[in-house]
Amino acid sequence: FKTLKKIPMTTSEVHDTIMWMMPALVETFSSPRDIVDIQPEGGEDTDRADKVQELLNFQTERQNEGFMNRYYWMLSCLQMNIGFLKVSWEQEKQTVEQEVMLDDNGLTTIPPNATVKSQELASQGDGITTGNIYRVVLQTERTVKNQPRIEVLSVTDVRWNSSAKELRKAKFVQHK
Repeated sequence: FKTLKKIPMTTSEVHDTIMWMMPALVETFSSPRDIVDIQPEGGEDTDRADKVQELLNFQTERQNEGFMNRYYWMLSCLQMNIGFLKVSWEQEKQTVEQEVMLDDNGLTTIPPNATVKSQELASQGDGITTGNIYRVVLQTERTVKNQPRIEVLSVTDVRWNSSAKELRKAKFVQHK
């Protein structure tokens, strides 16, 4: 496996110059424009594309510390001549239970994403003026987290197959 060893800076002038230009460099790539740009496929997708773009920009910049990620990534690029950002998708679900009282007609309106955990007859109707009432416990799964996760990786924590002359042509790239 091919990996990079951290190479110390040879002179303080190079280090000082990089550190001096970092704020301006990161600011250039952090302009007011959106970091994520979503293009709609058709006219009917415009509103949805705008909402998704706004959400992804919020998740990228606020929930993933976008400015600091770009700062450390660019710093690694300038110091080591290579930098790595790991982008993955984080999804977390939660099971929620809910007890409801339903009549005979209500049993047919149970949402398709709900699972009936238990069902018992609470009161029996006469079949003419009143129907049966059931106590039903429903389980549904709801999404708690559904967002991108962006991490800056240390150069020493990444490896790839040694036969690759260029990183983009590597058969695999692995985060240790």
